[in-house]
Amino acid sequence: MTSANPNASRRWGLDIVFRQHNRVPENFKKLWQNLLRTCAFNPNVIVKLWLDKLRNHPEECHDGDGGPYILPRHTDLVLLERAEGGIGGSDNTCRQIRFSGFMMHTERQKDKKEWVPPWCYDEIKLCATGSADGTDVWEPRQLRVYRDAFSEVICEYVGVEAHEKRIEIVV
Repeated sequence: MTSANPNASRRWGLDIVFRQHNRVPENFKKLWQNLLRTCAFNPNVIVKLWLDKLRNHPEECHDGDGGPYILPRHTDLVLLERAEGGIGGSDNTCRQIRFSGFMMHTERQKDKKEWVPPWCYDEIKLCATGSADGTDVWEPRQLRVYRDAFSEVICEYVGVEAHEKRIEIVV
């Protein structure tokens, strides 16, 4: 029997990941660390800048991959009312993009998982999640405009484009 929703059985997720280049001057490394901490402890500061970039995105433009952008939907341009911060509807009926920390076993408590802040890995990870019922999901191409707008925020915050950006399919 097939599901009415073609995305209901999808078993993969999407992450947008930013990582600072290794060989940047020390002053940029400090700015990057400040950005990571802001994303973890006061994410709405960064999210509001990101939303401004997305709202002011030109209607006709192409991304670095040569294809046209799929422009953000109105429901995506809402501040997520969650502790981790992000965008999308807060009631789980809309797709969302959230900041990610990491749950992992640590040396202190091998039997328990513990939240590990993202700056331990020197990267910013945004997790794109679909709606709870699976009817409103992300496709990798749709995330390019969000990735590039967030990259612009990073450049303005740090003062230089010294980071890599990628969209990962997580199985």
